[in-house]
Amino acid sequence: MDSAALTLNLTHLRSITGDDNGFVIEILQMIQEQSPEVISNMEVFLEKGDYKALGAVAHKYKSSINVLGNPVLSGMVKEIEQIAIENPDKGQLPDLVHTFRETCDNLLEVIKAELNLLR
Repeated sequence: MDSAALTLNLTHLRSITGDDNGFVIEILQMIQEQSPEVISNMEVFLEKGDYKALGAVAHKYKSSINVLGNPVLSGMVKEIEQIAIENPDKGQLPDLVHTFRETCDNLLEVIKAELNLLR
């Protein structure tokens, strides 16, 4: 896995929270708690062929992903959204969603370590 996929850049998050460490922790915890369910929903919608719902979930999750400052993950969720909503050829979605899950799972471990440092 690309090492860039496992990085956090909290500069943007710190700027929107006014560098409030407690608020940064709260947002990271929220992402950590919500991510498994969101990704599971993406997989269910993919399996059902409900691409509109898959695109909607990706779109909603995109803002959470963007605050992590991880261009790899941000690019993946944007691509999932675009393919699900706009591209008639959905063939690459299964691999993309699978890779997104693996990347998120690994990044959640990085978030866990970061939270331990921030506390």
